[in-house]
Amino acid sequence: MKILMIDTALDGHHIAYLGEIVRGCTYDFTLVLPQMTDAYEHSRIITYSPVDLVNKEFVSYVKWMKELAQIAKKEKPDIVHFLVGDVYYKYFGFGLGLFKEFKTIITLHWVREGVLNQFSLKTFCHKVNRVVVHSSYLLKELQSIGVNNGLWIEYPQFKKTSRLKNYEARAYWKISENIPVILSLGNTRKDKGIDLLIEALNKVDYPFQLLIAGKAEEFDGAYIKEHTKNYATQVTMHLQYLTDKEVEMAIAAADIIALPYRHSFNGASGPLGEGVSCEKCIVGSRHGNLGDTIQENHLGYTFETENIDDMATVLKKALKQKFLPDDKYRAYKESLNPELFIESYKNLYCTLQKD
Repeated sequence: MKILMIDTALDGHHIAYLGEIVRGCTYDFTLVLPQMTDAYEHSRIITYSPVDLVNKEFVSYVKWMKELAQIAKKEKPDIVHFLVGDVYYKYFGFGLGLFKEFKTIITLHWVREGVLNQFSLKTFCHKVNRVVVHSSYLLKELQSIGVNNGLWIEYPQFKKTSRLKNYEARAYWKISENIPVILSLGNTRKDKGIDLLIEALNKVDYPFQLLIAGKAEEFDGAYIKEHTKNYATQVTMHLQYLTDKEVEMAIAAADIIALPYRHSFNGASGPLGEGVSCEKCIVGSRHGNLGDTIQENHLGYTFETENIDDMATVLKKALKQKFLPDDKYRAYKESLNPELFIESYKNLYCTLQKD
């Protein structure tokens, strides 16, 4: 079986996601990527011309889709797999029809709200054979708007469970062993709500330490210092792109993984999976996929999304109570096994080839 894999970036979880599929599935993969990389041994890579997939100007987008289609026609794969289907919202999947001679899969990481977004989603999902989402909640969202070719494959935890001791990790960050640690992990994007978290912590009158680890984006060090000055001695910042070791150290140091995401975020959360792999308490927004995942699997506590007062109340509760994972928590942790992820994709490719 020959599969053409199309990805749009080589940062964050992109490398691990594609790498796990290539490692675990013994098919003939050709990877179509924005640049060359040595991350995928023994894989053939084709690069496409530079394209701005953030602003997605129509002319540039169309040129990109035509270039991808030309690559596919030359390679003649059995299946074309678009690993980031979210880029097709803006133009309603325009250009996906160029691939109609192939079996096609889109992996969709976000289900966006709003009438126009849902109309676009329904339109481009009907142009492909299968649509992969990463939770039962997102699958139900697809079905609710009439998309019936969806498939749920749980987003795995790619990193091995850390064996680091809590006190070792806290020594690394030079923070106290005796005071609970709240972790904000990852880039400081607006949709991830770190500004809401640091405002809520002004209202928490219980001992805590806040560890902020990740690359600065919308909210930089100056902003964070200004808005945490009431509890400045309790804050540790590491505003850089994190190495694997630093991610491991941050998770191991934490008691609570804080996910104060705004309504605009409705996808899978990497920090959630990483926290669950180490059996941490997850405290996050109640809306959408995030809230459903936390509540259904007993992963911790939720608060009303974008409600500062409710967030403060729930954080205080989490700080005061010792969190103990139960059977549902551990079952969800087991579902994050990458081997299950690989088997699910194997089954999808084989089934689609036979259809």
